[in-house]
Amino acid sequence: MKAQLLVSVGVYREKFQLESFIGSNDIFMLCGDGSFVVTDNGKDYTVKANEGFLFRKNTLYHRVIKSPAHLFLFRFESKTPVFRTNHITFSDTARILSTMAMLDSLDKVNTVDDFSLRRHLFDDIVNQYLFENRSSPTEGISDPLMEKAASDIRESINKRTPLSEIGAKTGLSYVQFIRRFKDCFGLTPQDYQKGLRIRRAKDMLSETDMLIRDIAGYCGFENEYYFSNYFKKSVGMSPSEFRSTTE
Repeated sequence: MKAQLLVSVGVYREKFQLESFIGSNDIFMLCGDGSFVVTDNGKDYTVKANEGFLFRKNTLYHRVIKSPAHLFLFRFESKTPVFRTNHITFSDTARILSTMAMLDSLDKVNTVDDFSLRRHLFDDIVNQYLFENRSSPTEGISDPLMEKAASDIRESINKRTPLSEIGAKTGLSYVQFIRRFKDCFGLTPQDYQKGLRIRRAKDMLSETDMLIRDIAGYCGFENEYYFSNYFKKSVGMSPSEFRSTTE
């Protein structure tokens, strides 16, 4: 499941220019502060700070700013649904706050790689949603074998245990393991592991004074160089740049 970002922008609104709205692309609107109300099929949704709303393409909505809001807009397209609900909430508020802080910094300073960074940050939002909601076509199906594999991945983050080794414990071929894991979690084992490593790295960079080389080892990377490259490709900025946005 992959969304292609088309446009990303941060705006401040005391009133929507178009309160009755219909778009030709899906638009995800993330609320940094303030709040707004959306009427969808006769039902009202109040979207507050750290929450979002998906405006699906070719659908009419009525929206009103409830209190002046700082909003991040992402216009995107995807062949398969990215979000299963319109009103989006996040349980890991620290993570979504750090993402919005980086988006806010991009709005203040234009860079050559601005859009590339925004695309990485939008991917991070989508991955957080998928991780927290286990979005998949087989929602609700319990798979103890894959639950155990996911637990093994979480416990082995700083041990660099190969995923093939974890997959072998299931008794399945590696291809079968990948497919079954994705059916259960909506993510491949690789993406699941990547999300865990990046999440842990972000937490340690923002909440501790540990040296980056030590964080690299704790998150399962062979050295600081490989960790820095991996982090920058995933987040859109280096570990030190990310840390500076959280200070």
